[in-house]
Amino acid sequence: LTFRTGVTWNGVVGTTFSRDAQDLVIPNLEKRPLTFAVVGSMPAGLTLSSSGAVRGTPTTPGVYSVSIDVTDGNGFTGATQTLTISIAATQTITWTTITAKTLGSGTVDVSSLVSASSGLTVSLTSSTTGVCTVSGFTVTLVHAGTCTLAADQAGNSSFSAAPQASTSFTVNKAKLAQPSTPSASATSGTQKSITVSWTAVTNASGYIVTLYNSAGTTAHKTMNVASGTSRVITTADYSSMQDNTIYKVSVIASGDAIDYVNSDESAKASVTTNAAPATPTGTALTSLYGKTVSQTISFSTSGSTTDAGVLSYQWKKDGVDIAGATSSTYSFTIAATTDAG
Repeated sequence: LTFRTGVTWNGVVGTTFSRDAQDLVIPNLEKRPLTFAVVGSMPAGLTLSSSGAVRGTPTTPGVYSVSIDVTDGNGFTGATQTLTISIAATQTITWTTITAKTLGSGTVDVSSLVSASSGLTVSLTSSTTGVCTVSGFTVTLVHAGTCTLAADQAGNSSFSAAPQASTSFTVNKAKLAQPSTPSASATSGTQKSITVSWTAVTNASGYIVTLYNSAGTTAHKTMNVASGTSRVITTADYSSMQDNTIYKVSVIASGDAIDYVNSDESAKASVTTNAAPATPTGTALTSLYGKTVSQTISFSTSGSTTDAGVLSYQWKKDGVDIAGATSSTYSFTIAATTDAG
């Protein structure tokens, strides 16, 4: 009888095992049928029939050296055949629940939250790379949503591969940072107009500017700003805006409805609109009579106002502006009788 040497059969605890010792014999001139008998014992849970069938469900992991005697139909028994039966233990992967995280809160270390019963190191992959990625045991949050991680353990000579185990956790949207107090002032040279500006907030998709009464308790108007960090509020926004009146203004950073939610409202900035301009007064002009062609005539006046406004002058003839005549004095030489007026 001639046998194959160096044979190893592999099995797993709890898994049906089925092999045939007939395969150990290299066909030659032996007379069939062959009869098989174990020398010693088989791994727990396995049996060897006289026809060579090895069947059963192994119960104990380990590497076993098994000796088998083979007798042919003439009663000839060859040398005892020895083979190796390796029974691997099963293993499972266990996750500890990962609590919800918030986008932007940093990476997540899950090394202490997943393990294999074998003690062997598991490997991780992300099933939702649009929400999270993983390198080793460090998870990086990419977007809001549900992050799903899959754990695998390939096994070794003592343990079979573990069934893949997955876990999921929620990545919540982040709240945008609260804007600092905006800068608000009456728009220079413009009545019933307020200019508001503020510092940009990272990841904001826009801003919400709100105009309040002087106490900051009643919102008069809310305005969306799609881009930029400033806004001019006029009567086109709030038709009841008054001159020389105190208002308050705040800013909220707008989220994108995907990864970020609106910020808290900023502190309110106080602002007073420009006062209505006062009507200036000026000295009366003296009418001049009996002037002749080629004679030079000079006029002068002075004005005053009760507010801080700057006076300007414009001389007119018959209600029409005289080009270039914009100082408090005006002189000209009579060119024709038509210059009278």
